[in-house]
Amino acid sequence: MRLHLVGDERQGGAYAATHYWCAAYPGTDCFASPGGNYLTKAWRNTYGWLDPLLVSKWVNWSPPRNFDEVHLHRWSDWGPAAIKIAQKVGRKTIWHVLDYNIICSRDCFNVPNCDYNCAKCYQPQMPMLLKWPIKSRRKRLIRWVNQVDEIICLSHHSENLLREWGITAPITVEPLVVNLKPRDVPRYPNTIMFAGWLADNKGWPLIQRLRSRFPNEAWWVMGMNKETPKFSNEGIIEILSRCTVLLVPEQWPTMGSVIVAEAMALNTPIIASNIGGLPEQLAGYHHHWLCDPTNEQQWVDTIKEVLCNSPY
Repeated sequence: MRLHLVGDERQGGAYAATHYWCAAYPGTDCFASPGGNYLTKAWRNTYGWLDPLLVSKWVNWSPPRNFDEVHLHRWSDWGPAAIKIAQKVGRKTIWHVLDYNIICSRDCFNVPNCDYNCAKCYQPQMPMLLKWPIKSRRKRLIRWVNQVDEIICLSHHSENLLREWGITAPITVEPLVVNLKPRDVPRYPNTIMFAGWLADNKGWPLIQRLRSRFPNEAWWVMGMNKETPKFSNEGIIEILSRCTVLLVPEQWPTMGSVIVAEAMALNTPIIASNIGGLPEQLAGYHHHWLCDPTNEQQWVDTIKEVLCNSPY
């Protein structure tokens, strides 16, 4: 039996990927983190210190003890507490890399030529008191992560990035497989879809510019942030099965994309950034095009090509 420790977030790619992984393995039980406010999450994630409160809550909640493996899905929610829990009960620990929060506390690598020195990101807003824990963050987190028995990541690009950061624990590359089948529904002509967080690293500014370049096409924007309503996964799949093309304009070296895996399963054409693990994920899929994430004109030309040649 596998015990999956998941986050309290109920939307986004990491949340969907967790449920696809859990569905793929029988005898799985999920245990959500208690969430927490900004300070408690910073304690677990940014500083990488053990959260004794989280461990005590886990014990008091008494999840099933007849499990063989502990699978950690959200480092920002659990931090090293999950590793400590598994060690305490003598179970194998596996970390699923669905985000890079552990490497970049902002989870976006938004500094050019990032050297993993988080203190640069937080200058000058960061008080002097916080500089020491931030500067030593990488050393502490590497020590914790290297205690896991196995790491599962979505692409070889992700594996190489983790090794470059300093992780020496065993790594297995396991592309995400979603249990979806193509739907026998008509697609709407000239419809463009974007689904993701409304953030710079997800390409939201590029999407806004592209919308102005294609004012006559129908745009389905399933945007997410802290204020927007949460979309059901079934609703996203329904639109994904009917759109003409999906845009994935990632601006950061993502490990892979859940929406891309879903679109591939539904035979939906995809235009994606040539960055991170996306080229590897899309290799062998015939209905895809790759664009420079910073070349807006290339995106425009590719969208025109896909719409003009679409059979829908």
